[in-house]
Amino acid sequence: MEDSVKSQLVDILQIIEQSTGTLCPTMISKNMTLVSDLLEGRSAAWDPRNDPSIGKMLARTQRLCSEQFSSEWDQCFIAICKTCSKMNGSTFMWVADLASEPPQAIPSSWGELKFTDEAIVKNSFAHVTGFEEKARDATDPRKKLMFFTELIDRLQWFMSGVVSEENQSLLPLELLTRINECMSTLVDLCDHGRALTLEGCLHVEKLVCIIRQLMYMRGDYAARSTRVPVLLLGLFPPETRPKFVYPASSR
Repeated sequence: MEDSVKSQLVDILQIIEQSTGTLCPTMISKNMTLVSDLLEGRSAAWDPRNDPSIGKMLARTQRLCSEQFSSEWDQCFIAICKTCSKMNGSTFMWVADLASEPPQAIPSSWGELKFTDEAIVKNSFAHVTGFEEKARDATDPRKKLMFFTELIDRLQWFMSGVVSEENQSLLPLELLTRINECMSTLVDLCDHGRALTLEGCLHVEKLVCIIRQLMYMRGDYAARSTRVPVLLLGLFPPETRPKFVYPASSR
C-alpha cells in the first residue's frame, strides 16, 4: 500500500514537473486533485504529508506555476497551494538566494498592483492594515491559520507593488514601517512557525525575497527594517535558515 501510493505520487509529480512548460493548467489542476487525494493514503509507517521528497517536488511546481499568467493559471495555482497546504512545513527547503545582491529586474509576477496615485496607495494600505487589525486578536487555531493565509497574501500583493513602483515618492517611509508592524501579527498567527504548512512556508519565502529586494532599492527602508528578516526567518528551525545578507545601507 505504502509503496503503491508513493509510486503514484512521484509518477504524477514527475509528469507535472517535466511538462510544466507545455501542459495546460487545467490538466495540472486535475493532476493536483489526484495528488491531493493520494496524500490521504498514509499508514502507520509512512505519512506522505511528512515526506521531504514529495514536498520538494510540490514546492518546485508551485514556484514554477506562480510565474504563469492567465485566469486558468490562477485557478491552477490555487489548486497547487491547496495541495501544499496538506503538507507539513517540515518538508519545506529554502531555495531562494538571500546572500547575493538581488537582480535589478523585478519579476513580472510582482507587478500586479499599480500605484498610479495617492488614493490607490491609501486604499491599498488600508486593505492590508485594516485586515491586520482584525486578525491580530484571533485565538481559535483554525481562524488564526485562515487569517495568516489571507494576511500574507495581502502583504505579498502590497509589497510586490511597492518594489515594482518607479515613483517611490508615493510610498513614504512611515507607511512602509507601519506595514512592517504587520509582520509581528503574521508570526503570531502561525504560532511562531509551529503551525506552518508547506504552503505557508512557500509564501513566507516569497515575502522575504520581496522585502529584501526593497531593502536593496531603498536605503531608508533597509535601515528601519533590519528586524523584519529576523522575525520571518525565525519561523524556521535554525539549521534550515538561509544566510541573509543585508545591504550596506542597513548597517
